[in-house]
Amino acid sequence: MPGFFEALSNMPPVKEMVLKVEIDGKEVEVDKKLHSEILKYGRDSFEIKKGVIVRKPIQKFGKEYELLTKDESGYSFHDGHVYWPDQIIEGGFTWQIESE
Repeated sequence: MPGFFEALSNMPPVKEMVLKVEIDGKEVEVDKKLHSEILKYGRDSFEIKKGVIVRKPIQKFGKEYELLTKDESGYSFHDGHVYWPDQIIEGGFTWQIESE
């Protein structure tokens, strides 16, 4: 194996890999950690604020719950089962939507 180590020592140095992403129409260089995060969540989840790449805030939507409440006129239930309305009476029950 003569010449192997000589050839190995004469090799050009390996170039550092440059990671670039396009956010908001601008191509920006990022480090490995941020690049993997952008790949994980998608580039649409990030934006540029004051020259720094930050993740967009996650929208939280309120939940809606249906509650069975007594009302002036509402349903009476067959055998007390809430999913089998029998007739509409005074002082019966109605389903109301309550938002969180």
